Amino acid sequence: MASEEVPQSKRMRHVTALARPARRAARVTQPAASTACPPADSGASDSTTDECAATKNPGIATEAVKESIPEPMGGLGAGMARADWLSLGAGARSLRPEIALANGQSFSWAAHGDTWRAVIDGVLVAVRQLPDDTHVRALSPCTFDLAARMRDYFQLGADLESLYAEWSRGHKRMEAIGRAIPGMRVLRQDPVECLFSFICSSNNNIPRIQSLVDKLRQHYGVLVADGHHAFPTLEALQRADEGRLRELGFGYRAAFIVKAAQQLADLGGAQWLSGLRLADRETTQTALMQLHGVGQKVADCVALFCLDKHDVVPVDTHVLQIARRDFPRECGPCTKMNKQVYSTIGDTFRSRFGTHAGWAHSLMFTAELKVHAWRLVPQTPGSS
Repeated sequence: MASEEVPQSKRMRHVTALARPARRAARVTQPAASTACPPADSGASDSTTDECAATKNPGIATEAVKESIPEPMGGLGAGMARADWLSLGAGARSLRPEIALANGQSFSWAAHGDTWRAVIDGVLVAVRQLPDDTHVRALSPCTFDLAARMRDYFQLGADLESLYAEWSRGHKRMEAIGRAIPGMRVLRQDPVECLFSFICSSNNNIPRIQSLVDKLRQHYGVLVADGHHAFPTLEALQRADEGRLRELGFGYRAAFIVKAAQQLADLGGAQWLSGLRLADRETTQTALMQLHGVGQKVADCVALFCLDKHDVVPVDTHVLQIARRDFPRECGPCTKMNKQVYSTIGDTFRSRFGTHAGWAHSLMFTAELKVHAWRLVPQTPGSS
């Protein structure tokens, strides 16, 4: 996750601003539905949250949703393509966009009326939560199977309810988090975009990272529709001028971007980077850390959020605090970050949570964010 040296108040205000419109979407779509989610500042009880999440995943199936579904509040925009809403077959326990898209793992998405919008593979995509499903829609010309692409992006092949149940065994806080915050999935992002986004995260906070990633899009990416730009290609980043990046506010990260782009091209470009999906965790970390601007934590964020390393646990000062509080026996003595502490915390998560330890780590991190922490009743830290 992003923001290892972030003042907590700043980070929470930004994520709160991102997430709030999405929670309203369920009520606008189905005003009478009991599963509509309360606003972040409502102080709702666990029973309300459970009721909101009580829908089951009806199975993964793609179908065009009738045009009786209201148009998104933000509208399509002048000249934008019209397409049917497509069902992902993912209910609230399986996927919650307002949680997964606003917790520091991606800087692509923005709330827009009742939807979340981002450019994915050159297409402007809208994602919309219903009480019992999640829908996607292309808002610009699309030549591929959008529903299939977004099922892959949200990694809907993973049985999230089973994973939640596995993580909750013997861990009271995780059990409470699982009840209160359903549908938190790790995304499978484009590797080039994910890499350079997290290079921008160095000693940075979420609003600032978002701003820098937006600048990369606007100045080096292709305009797709309605003011939305694609993330720049590796070739475009290679042509970027370090001085110009500094003028845009990237600071010392400007050199990281320019040098990493050239290094990545020399290694084989996007194909080499995507090929790390087939490598093991240690090999992937070592390979990524040879790039300028990529330390251990950034490498692990990239590995987890786009390279299929589900057991990787990125560790920053916030995760260190979580580990010391919730796993005092293993991590209590870990008072200052170093390589040994980093390794101990990762190993502890893997021992506790298994093959998808990185997902469990991301869920616990999400529960610390103010925008989601309201869902939790006080729990005694630790499990044993």
